[in-house]
Amino acid sequence: MRYFPESRIKYPPHDPPIDVEFAASLGMEPQVIELLQLLPYVDGLNNEDEFIMNGSFADFRRKSVLERSRDPKFLSPDKGFEVENGEYVRPWVLVLTECGNRGSVVYYDTRNGKNAFITT
Repeated sequence: MRYFPESRIKYPPHDPPIDVEFAASLGMEPQVIELLQLLPYVDGLNNEDEFIMNGSFADFRRKSVLERSRDPKFLSPDKGFEVENGEYVRPWVLVLTECGNRGSVVYYDTRNGKNAFITT
């Protein structure tokens, strides 16, 4: 992980704040939304903050990033977990990195508080 100047790390409370109503409309569970509000964010690096294997820290203060976190690899899945090619980011899982269709994504399972996993 690269060095970030302290001035780039933004701690809560955030300004602008996380849009909790929008996050809820995306199906995120309350514990995910609460965590979004508590996380520090890296500010002003414009996706030049490579964290791990071409992934960048997600800044959920931006609605577009919040929405993309439900489909971080741009797969455009169908609705429903039971259908083939359906949604794969469960409501209790938080995606911590941005990557697009290349690179790695770090996920955090808020239900058990232990599992963080990476996909490439």
